[in-house]
Amino acid sequence: MKRSSGRKGFTLIELLVVIAIIAVLIGLLLPAVQKVREAANRMSCTNNLKQVALAAHNYHDTNRTFPHGLDDQEVGALCYLLPYIEQDAMFKNFAFDGNPPNPLREWFVNPANRPPSTGATTYPPPPAPRTTYGGAGNLKTLLCPSAIPPQAVTAVLLFSPQSSDGGATQKNSTYNILLPRGAGFLFSSNPGSVVLGRTHYVAMGGYPVFDAGTGIPGQFKGIFGFKSGTAITDVLDGTSNTILIGEYGRGWVDFGAGNALTGYCALTWPGGFMYTYWAPDAGQDAPTYPNGVWYRYGAQHAGVFNVAMADGSVRPLKKNIDFTTWVVLGGMQDGWVLNQSNL
Repeated sequence: MKRSSGRKGFTLIELLVVIAIIAVLIGLLLPAVQKVREAANRMSCTNNLKQVALAAHNYHDTNRTFPHGLDDQEVGALCYLLPYIEQDAMFKNFAFDGNPPNPLREWFVNPANRPPSTGATTYPPPPAPRTTYGGAGNLKTLLCPSAIPPQAVTAVLLFSPQSSDGGATQKNSTYNILLPRGAGFLFSSNPGSVVLGRTHYVAMGGYPVFDAGTGIPGQFKGIFGFKSGTAITDVLDGTSNTILIGEYGRGWVDFGAGNALTGYCALTWPGGFMYTYWAPDAGQDAPTYPNGVWYRYGAQHAGVFNVAMADGSVRPLKKNIDFTTWVVLGGMQDGWVLNQSNL
């Protein structure tokens, strides 16, 4: 019998060469795939913000003002926009009448909206006959696909009052504006942080307690504030020059080792607005906060974050935007001329 002299299969060296070629091809293709995915995510984020901005304008058409940044119950603007993004059932499920032992009726102490704080991640069902907590539910329209996914979020920001008047009054006499009670940012502890719906978009409050030395009270206040009720005619800087809604998708909060809330942070859609007190998150706090900063606007997009302007348009802003320009964009009647090259 004649045997074939041909060999079968690959040698070890040939196999290694093939594997190396495949690895190089994957290495070349992966960045391209990631860029395509991120471009799609940014487009989706842009579309989300346009829907929220359109909802705000539809609300304005109906009520002649934009919703309050926070009302007496400390319910924020996005909650009141739910019926205008086809979420009327979720809006009706929300319990607006809390009964806490203080002058304001806070939505987040109402057991129909959020379970009592126990520190546990498990939670009881809402009070009968409810089957869902009023503040629960994640909406695709309010989530940026590039941001940390809702299930990875451990800390949920309820609102950021930043009042210098404490709890005794809601009037800041220096700047002639209303501010929510108390000071600092308020987070939901467990199991509320597990239940509450997240959002990566937040109403713009501007910098209401800053006048740049001009002596004009509340010069840089934004469209949304405590009991604001702003009309488009109040936006004296022009709707194309004033931010309506900004992106908040790169938050990290640190309450110390072992604390259940230490980790990625998001806002919750029933909550309030944010300010331009701090520059957007550009990663400048790393390595202390390598994943982002919870008190800054920002995004997981490369180099930029998105904002919806008061005219309904959406634009990307550089994460390292000039701070003065940032404050001016957040203010609705400061009278300052924008330097477009700093955007």
